[in-house]
Amino acid sequence: MPYTLTHDPDDTFLWTMTGNMDADEFRRWFAHTRQVTLNSPLRTLYHVMDVRTAQTNFGAILGQMREVGKDPFNAIDGRSINFLFVGTNEMAKLAANLAKLPQFGGFEMPMFRTMEDVQEFIRIDRLKRQGVTE
Repeated sequence: MPYTLTHDPDDTFLWTMTGNMDADEFRRWFAHTRQVTLNSPLRTLYHVMDVRTAQTNFGAILGQMREVGKDPFNAIDGRSINFLFVGTNEMAKLAANLAKLPQFGGFEMPMFRTMEDVQEFIRIDRLKRQGVTE
């Protein structure tokens, strides 16, 4: 399987994608992501996708984003489900840009260069949700 899941802390799922992510792997990942999201009782979740060492192609990205568009779950039951990329390769940029379009889900997937950057984003987002300003 070209991805692994690390789940710590409770509201953050780190999906480390390595090797070739073809259409079948994306379908498995999407189903796994949906499952852990639905199983979590938390109102806010962060799915961090580390794609720095993954490879894929245009067809796999387009197919996956079509699936997302048919059944988006970034706001299940009014919850805040955040998808965040670590990595700046062209396929990640394509997925992030497609996600903004209504037919592909209509949501933001911010991109970060490093894990430290995404961790800082999550830390600040948590504070904002608690009403704390820095």
